Amino acid sequence: MYKGFNLTLNRADKMDFMDISSQDLELYSSGLRKLRSNLLDRVSSNIDLTDETGIIDVTKLKNNWFPENNYDVFISHSHNDELIAKRIACWLKNEFDIDAFIDSTVWGYSNDLLKKIDDNYCILSKNEKNGMITYDYGKRNYSTSQVNLILSSALHDMIDSCECIIFLNTENSISVVNTIKNKTNSPWIYDELQTTRLINKKVPERLLETEIRQSDYINKSSNELPPFRHDVTQELTKLLKITRDDLVNWERKWSSIPNKGNRKPLDLLYFS
Repeated sequence: MYKGFNLTLNRADKMDFMDISSQDLELYSSGLRKLRSNLLDRVSSNIDLTDETGIIDVTKLKNNWFPENNYDVFISHSHNDELIAKRIACWLKNEFDIDAFIDSTVWGYSNDLLKKIDDNYCILSKNEKNGMITYDYGKRNYSTSQVNLILSSALHDMIDSCECIIFLNTENSISVVNTIKNKTNSPWIYDELQTTRLINKKVPERLLETEIRQSDYINKSSNELPPFRHDVTQELTKLLKITRDDLVNWERKWSSIPNKGNRKPLDLLYFS
């Protein structure tokens, strides 16, 4: 990862400048559904890829879970903002030919993967009459921790491999109730933001000389669940603040360049 952006969006912010049609969204969503289907098929066929001792090979499972595509941008967002994330991903592809990875395309499958593992290893009893299944509590705790650690590790690798991360800072992702600020209820958002703070920054080769010259560059929880909140104040200070207007200006500047040659659109965002 090279740069991270804290994209603050309010309810009043209109995203119609992106000009993303329902057909664009459906085409993008169909691609995600295909990815989901392929991932589940791969997981199903490899869930019992064990070694000679009968132990699940975590490395193979992780590699089969995550897509092999190369992505430029990692979009971190709340589950409730999935539509916004998709619109931004479509816009990045249409306007800049930038491939964006939406985190929910993978962590959204964690329950599917966990169910497959639990059905293979954690069933305590099954009632044939009503179809009710009882799982072993201890084994379920163990399998859940394993799946979450695999997912977390895979997300770290994806963030590290992407050149840029954009965090969608909305009221769905960050609490702004009363005096509570910079708190998130999502463990995945917390983990992803913490990762952006801890991993080593990698300057793209095309920007190495520029980076040297720019060395002074400034750089609602459910009642059914326990109210966990993670403080992300430090993590957010590591991300450059941008708004809807910055996205509009970025698109305008890029479209105004007649001969783009080898220029990269992300460079305009980095140094605007």
